[in-house]
Amino acid sequence: MVIESIRNNISALQVISQLYQSEDRLKTNLQRISSGLRINSARDDAGDLLISSQLETQFRGLSRASQNMQNTINLTNTGLSATDQIINLLNDIRDAAVAASGGSAAQQSVIQEKIEELNRIVDTTKFGNKYLLNGSLTTTVGFKSGTRNFGATLAFGPNATTLFAGRSYLNIAQTNAGSAEIKVGGTAGFQTGISISTDIAVSTGRFVNGGAAAVSGDNLIGTSVNQGVSLSNGGTITFTGVLADGNTFFSGTYSITAASTIGGLINSIQSAVNNAESYIGINGTGVLETTVGIDGNGRLRFTSGSAKNISEFNIDISIKNAAGSTQTSFGIDYVANIYNQDEGTFGTATNAKIGNNVTAITGSTFDSGTFDITVSNIVSAQQREIVSDSEFDQNALGDPVTSATALVGSILNGTTIAAGDTFLISGTDPDGSTFSVEYTVGVNNRVGDAIIEDYGDLIDELNNRDRSLVGFGFNGATATLTANGEIQLVDDIADTSSTNFSITYTDVSLSATQNISATATQAGSRETATFSINGGAAQEVYAGQVVTLKGLNASGGPLPEVTFRAGSGFTAGTDQLETSAKEFVGTLNSGTAVTFQNGDIGVRFTAGEASVYPIQKYQQVTLDFDSILDVTTPLTAGGETFVISTTTNALNFQIGSDRGNIKSFLFADLRSDNLGTSASANLDSIDVTTATGATDAIDIVDDALDQVNSFRARLGAFSSRLDDTVSALDAGALNLETAYTSIISADIARETTELTMNSVLMQAQAAVLAQANNSALSVFEILYGLD
Repeated sequence: MVIESIRNNISALQVISQLYQSEDRLKTNLQRISSGLRINSARDDAGDLLISSQLETQFRGLSRASQNMQNTINLTNTGLSATDQIINLLNDIRDAAVAASGGSAAQQSVIQEKIEELNRIVDTTKFGNKYLLNGSLTTTVGFKSGTRNFGATLAFGPNATTLFAGRSYLNIAQTNAGSAEIKVGGTAGFQTGISISTDIAVSTGRFVNGGAAAVSGDNLIGTSVNQGVSLSNGGTITFTGVLADGNTFFSGTYSITAASTIGGLINSIQSAVNNAESYIGINGTGVLETTVGIDGNGRLRFTSGSAKNISEFNIDISIKNAAGSTQTSFGIDYVANIYNQDEGTFGTATNAKIGNNVTAITGSTFDSGTFDITVSNIVSAQQREIVSDSEFDQNALGDPVTSATALVGSILNGTTIAAGDTFLISGTDPDGSTFSVEYTVGVNNRVGDAIIEDYGDLIDELNNRDRSLVGFGFNGATATLTANGEIQLVDDIADTSSTNFSITYTDVSLSATQNISATATQAGSRETATFSINGGAAQEVYAGQVVTLKGLNASGGPLPEVTFRAGSGFTAGTDQLETSAKEFVGTLNSGTAVTFQNGDIGVRFTAGEASVYPIQKYQQVTLDFDSILDVTTPLTAGGETFVISTTTNALNFQIGSDRGNIKSFLFADLRSDNLGTSASANLDSIDVTTATGATDAIDIVDDALDQVNSFRARLGAFSSRLDDTVSALDAGALNLETAYTSIISADIARETTELTMNSVLMQAQAAVLAQANNSALSVFEILYGLD
């Protein structure tokens, strides 16, 4: 044998090193077997530990998401159970409505009880602290503040929108401008464009200067208005109004001074209108621009701009004296003409059954075609006439008085009228305002306020109604003497009114009075007729009325309608409306294009890829469009874009383990006042006490059933998706956990084998170590042998 070193037992040290390594391996085997894990610390396998930690985070997140989905499924099942009950109640309500339409009594109370139970279910359906069906988890949608009113509103009902919070962009373009032609008794009349004609509005108050209609250059001082109200120095004319868009307000005040003129007042109003139009960016474009002027009758005239839009313009004018007291106020009326699109002029369609001076169509939702307008049951116009119950006589022979007859010496019911006697005349004007004026009988050209000498003076003062000048009535009543010597008051226009008067005559010398009443000899009424179109509902129409006629819709849904201002001089028979329908195309967030017409309701738009957030893709909004849709920009010019602003209380659900794995759901407001056909025809409005009401109730409940079933289907589809999501989450979690386990778990069989091997190896190493330690003794034996 070779002795390597006396000082170091290298063999023993090598055995000890192997023994330490075997001990470490044995400890690792024992730790893995006892923990079941291959990796118990980063030193075991740093790379696999990192991977396994990431996998653990992922599968734990998926497992938590799966639990969330299970809770969400329970939530949706709660909602679905409630909708099932609501459907049953609606079917019960429908059965009651059907029974009521067949004459069954007491069904209204049954329906009311069912509706109350429906609302109870809606108000108590909740999951945790979340009420699901009472509207608290819905959304609020509106066009962004400042967006002009172009003629669209959110549709009625619980399923009108699924938009989430934020802004959406609705682009609308006109693809067909549409037109309408009125054929007078079958003969072609004027070709008009729908919503491209004009309304001319005039003030009901008339400005008079020097007994004639005022003109622009006349000074306001010395001018009267509205049946004789004098404009005085230091007074003011205040006006407030709304532009032709029916939405934008304007106002102003014009001071009356020695230099003030009618033209100055016109300029003041025009300036206020221009400023308001500039504010909304339309002044000078001819879109809604309004021009102010004065017509040949002394009335202020307001005309829509060159684009000839039907005007919703309105204005109220108030005149105050220097003391600030209101002297009079007045508004406007419309005197529209038809616009000849071919010739670019205004004109009159004669012999039209719907009246001469036929005005332009302001909106139509009829499809392209020809439709009969039937006129019948014509009642001629007449003015209300009021006549005093007593006659005034010139003498004892009973000769009736005339305008030139002196009051002194004339006879009233056997009493001779003398100087100093008084007449108190009180009454009501056509507009409902009252008057009461006292006059004193005078002689020999006596001058003074309310002094009258002859019957002409009495009539003038009565027409003056104690104002400074004889009035020019637009909606007043004019006093005259009849051939029998009676005082008569006749309305200026044919219309229903409450015009009346009474006279109190006082004989001063005897302190005796006579009370003279007046009797209506003719009731006032406008010219009226019965109109209908295309077999639709008939309605009574008066001359000059803006009327909307509704046709029939064989396929159900909204009834087509046309709006126009009727003329005067109705004739029984048939005119024709020939239309080419307006058409539009719209997109929501660059989604699928939808084609529709003005007047369409329930038009659904679906958001596309260009939604603000990817999760908003395929969200929807349903809109109702007015019969007049103020969009004229064609598709080739890009249309017009309107911003929809949405606030929402949608429920958000975490459907994955990562940020952004969220699914939102909007519940519906299923309260009874939000179910049915419209805001005015909902479940709460049902009244089956009449046959018509019972029939309407069936339609309302059918619409409510459609709405609840639509929501139930959407909720059911969402719940079904959650089942799929749970399955996917569980599968994903299982696969991740399997991968994690394969990395982190110990191979017990292998570890047991290695444990046995390392244990045996340690025993052998211990024995060898003893031999290595004994090898040093041979050195001592050699040393001992030297002795």
